[in-house]
Amino acid sequence: MEKTKKYYAKAMEYYCDGYIEKALEYCEKSLFISRDYSPALNLKGLIHYVKGNLEEAQMTWRINYKLNGDGISKKYLDDSKKDKEILELFTQGVSLYKEIKIHQALELFKGCEKSHFNVLNLWNYLAYCYMKLGEYDKCNHYINEILKIDKSNDMALNTKKTLQDIGVIKKEVNSRKIYMACLIGVLLIVLTFVYINRDMIKSLNILDKFTKIKVEQNNMSSDSNKSIGGSENSSNRDNVSEEFKEEAPKLHQDESNAAKEIQPSFNFEAVQRDLEGNNYELLLNYLETYNKESLNLNEKALLIRVEEKIKASGVDHFYNLGMDAVKNNDYKQGLVNFNKVFKYSEESYLNPHMTYMLGFCYEKIYDVENANKYYELYLNKYSKGDYFEAALYSLAIINKDIDKEKSKKYANVLANEYRDSQYNNTIIKSIINQ
Repeated sequence: MEKTKKYYAKAMEYYCDGYIEKALEYCEKSLFISRDYSPALNLKGLIHYVKGNLEEAQMTWRINYKLNGDGISKKYLDDSKKDKEILELFTQGVSLYKEIKIHQALELFKGCEKSHFNVLNLWNYLAYCYMKLGEYDKCNHYINEILKIDKSNDMALNTKKTLQDIGVIKKEVNSRKIYMACLIGVLLIVLTFVYINRDMIKSLNILDKFTKIKVEQNNMSSDSNKSIGGSENSSNRDNVSEEFKEEAPKLHQDESNAAKEIQPSFNFEAVQRDLEGNNYELLLNYLETYNKESLNLNEKALLIRVEEKIKASGVDHFYNLGMDAVKNNDYKQGLVNFNKVFKYSEESYLNPHMTYMLGFCYEKIYDVENANKYYELYLNKYSKGDYFEAALYSLAIINKDIDKEKSKKYANVLANEYRDSQYNNTIIKSIINQ
């Protein structure tokens, strides 16, 4: 718990200093150790909220409320219910801006300011509008407000550069860049010198080695002469030389044979080291490689700890990797990560999310059989889950042209029991009426 708090304190420090991506990174580190740590969950949700990731923010707060009964998360969730309307208003404003209807867009954007949701994108577009209208002071005001929250915001930094280029604000001297340029210059000079004089350096190294060899040979000769005389010494050197020639291929052969004969054995120290270092890939490999029944008592106890580690934090690790892949539309990689730990997630709060995401990813790569399997598994296990309506909708759609009866069954459930659902649309009605 101490490390969890330490990472959260670091996340808060970065958040207050205007480095929200680093703050998010340390939130994840905190939650990686203790997935139900309430302050880190609230901060993670808040960062997603100001970035405009409404679903991600709401899901994080919902998890916090379910796990911890956190009142702050409940308030965030309640307040965010109206933000879908804000998002629609913002989207309309962006469309108007692209149509160069600046005054109309500005009016819609100003209407979005009553909420702090999506504030970074909103302020960027407000800055764009004021720049187009030539109101540079207001433009600069919003840019400064953005950079207080997110110092690395690309949109704001580009607008700031434009203001600097047209002379509205002064350019800032970046002393760090000057220092780095000087350092790189010095390194280039050193590397150039080494490159030009590489032959001389190589010669010196060879000479040094040659000198050492000669010294060793002289010492060997001296010792041999003292012990058995010159003729015998020569003979012995020949024997040693021949012995070495025979020994070298023999060593290689022995190593090759040993490699073939190696069987998986339980390396207690390696497993313990990887357990303490959170090396989840190797930990999973140990679970798949070793059979508990064939291990001694100490080894068995350590392997049980490995399994507990995977269930406690490894599931979160691979789920996050999977979600990162899904966000990048890499559904196959998402499946790889989800499938690695799905069987260990049974008791995890992430099991419903992972079950649905497996169905979602299989649907995306057109594996209808597995998509059906996981969507139906989700419906059977989580009748009150967050993705229940989405799973019904997907099952109705993917079976529309394959199994019409199944498609119609799920469409009817959606239409009759979830009439106000966003998924109860004209497509569902057409499936029911076909």
